[in-house]
Amino acid sequence: MRPMSCRKKTLWISWQGEEGLPRFYPLPVCVRRETALLHIGYWDKAREQAYRNLEAAESAGSVSDAANCRYNLAGFCGRFGELDKAMHLYLLAMDYFDETGDKTRAHLAIWNIGNVYKERREYEKAIEHYRRALEVFLAKDLFREAATILGDLGEILTDLSEYAEAEQCFRRAIGLSRKHRCLRSLSEALGKSARFCLKSGDIEAALTMLEESLAINRSMRDRRGIAGELLAMGEVEMGRGMPGRAFIYFREALDISTEINDEIGASRAREKVDGAAALIDGQATERQKNISKINYTRGVESCTKHSR
Repeated sequence: MRPMSCRKKTLWISWQGEEGLPRFYPLPVCVRRETALLHIGYWDKAREQAYRNLEAAESAGSVSDAANCRYNLAGFCGRFGELDKAMHLYLLAMDYFDETGDKTRAHLAIWNIGNVYKERREYEKAIEHYRRALEVFLAKDLFREAATILGDLGEILTDLSEYAEAEQCFRRAIGLSRKHRCLRSLSEALGKSARFCLKSGDIEAALTMLEESLAINRSMRDRRGIAGELLAMGEVEMGRGMPGRAFIYFREALDISTEINDEIGASRAREKVDGAAALIDGQATERQKNISKINYTRGVESCTKHSR
């Protein structure tokens, strides 16, 4: 069988539909190509395509397409740390969605504005935007989006030391995802709840949640999700003083991130691999020193006995 060309592979993937995108609006072909590049792992190329999409929409005078393109491009800006630009684009998109009465998409923008505030650590503003979006998503039965927001709220509340309320958010997110079989949001909620368990010292519960999340990502063949959970499990093992186990998780995460062209993920995984390897070498060196000390002591004792 002949290998699929990059173009054919891109278009084939784009036609399958991506769970990571909102499910309630049609996408023009050019935006589907951008989405496909994203899912293949070509973040830089996908961002370039997003800029081209916006330029084309503005040149054509299509206000609707331009708003959609601004919304999509804002996501890339946030991913690459361009938070001010992301905020500006989300606000422009939200204004258009409000004007046209598209309440769902307007609140998707509000949710993402909350994400930008979260990255800036402006937590009160983030919570305000999350709760506005959550109310609409629950009313419209958009359970995956609602569960994801609950997980985001839980993370912020954890940072604010509101542990009881944070735990309640994580439980609601997990329960909502299980009830409505939203695998992606369930995986995310389990991962976030696991980090909460680690902060509270419940390592076994954290590992159980991470293992379930990893299994879900494997069942969905979400390689980026798999790599993320492997990194998290490796960090837990490092915290338990098990660099050997951690190295195995980090190494697999590095291999996956490299294969899917996730440069950011690969860089992070490589740093973790190096850290675990250094600890393993350090432990081996320390063990060898201890063995040498024991052998030296035994040798001295033996010589002393013979001299007597």
